[in-house]
Amino acid sequence: MKLRHLILTTMLIAALCVPAFAQGDMSLQVTPETIKIDTTYNGTTVKVEGQAPEGSQIVLRIVGEAGELHMKRKDKALGLLWMNMDSLTFHGVPVLYIVGSSKPLDELGAAGKELKAESMLNTIEIEPDTAARPELIDQLIKLKTKERLYQEEAGEVAMGEVKDGMQSFTATLPIPSRLAPGDYKLASIAVKDGQEVAMTEKDLKVELVSTPLFMAKLAFGHGALYGILATIIALVSGLVIGLIFQSKGEAH
Repeated sequence: MKLRHLILTTMLIAALCVPAFAQGDMSLQVTPETIKIDTTYNGTTVKVEGQAPEGSQIVLRIVGEAGELHMKRKDKALGLLWMNMDSLTFHGVPVLYIVGSSKPLDELGAAGKELKAESMLNTIEIEPDTAARPELIDQLIKLKTKERLYQEEAGEVAMGEVKDGMQSFTATLPIPSRLAPGDYKLASIAVKDGQEVAMTEKDLKVELVSTPLFMAKLAFGHGALYGILATIIALVSGLVIGLIFQSKGEAH
């Protein structure tokens, strides 16, 4: 009987320690919900707004699908020349990782640390296995950051008015030009006292339209025709550039 009473007491204490906020306490909207990549696409932004429990800080995160990435590891041959050495395959690499927050992640305790790109050290696998794994993943993150595909503190989340225990927020997040079509997840995460207390998600789609869509269909469905067309485009482009430089030379 005493044991049962102790178990019930422990469960009650645990329940009281669980944050009172839940996914239902949050709202999230993103505009646009679909990003269209046409011939003029050179990056864009999405507007995010919603509501979160009063007193919490907000972290917005856009994550792309995880996949494989094949790379060559550079090292010095005979201690002299830098050369491509081993082939490496990274598993579980998100194609995009964009984070914006109402406070710097470093000020959000353990939850902020878990939302940094470096947290992927725990999820990305490398084949073949190597003792240099942490260093290689760090270099991968630096490369993706340079390509603007991984961004921390990408946009400041502005906190708004409080009403009925909820606080509104707005943000504008940058979307890079090197963006692959596919399905992405936008998450709104409420953080309080260094802990994640609530979270909700929205789908964000990226799709090809116009000429890029036509070329993609041609490449996958009619490889030979695509190759011929690509060659013609390259030849015409080279001819046009040559004529431009020739006319400039004659002008001088």
